[in-house]
Amino acid sequence: MSIAFVYEIKNLNIKRETELKSWIKKVIEEEKRYLGEITIVFVNEEKVIEINKNFLNHNYPTDVITFDKSFLNTLNGDIIIAFDIVKRNAKTYSRENVEKELHRVLIHGILHLIGYNDKNMAGLKEMRQIEDRYLTYLE
Repeated sequence: MSIAFVYEIKNLNIKRETELKSWIKKVIEEEKRYLGEITIVFVNEEKVIEINKNFLNHNYPTDVITFDKSFLNTLNGDIIIAFDIVKRNAKTYSRENVEKELHRVLIHGILHLIGYNDKNMAGLKEMRQIEDRYLTYLE
């Protein structure tokens, strides 16, 4: 039962890693799920495009990709985060700083492991509301 942060980007260290792991565990518990093995991998934009092409048949970058390997109520999986895109989105949308944008992307990936879906507007709206609620736990 663990959460691992893997850095494929040189000199990237996420602030408050221990606190973020505790936060993710709390969210999982509140969602009545169990923690299995979750790996959060930080990659660059080129790598996320490659992953999108190879696994999802998409030829474009995304800020987060979730590979769900969960079984029943135990969450297992890989969350791939393109840190370059997170930084750019934080600046482009001017809604949050990089750290807060990263937290949003992290919890978005976790919510996908839990089973939430953003394939339509109703699902996306629901996910945004849940993200907003859980983001307040870090304030």
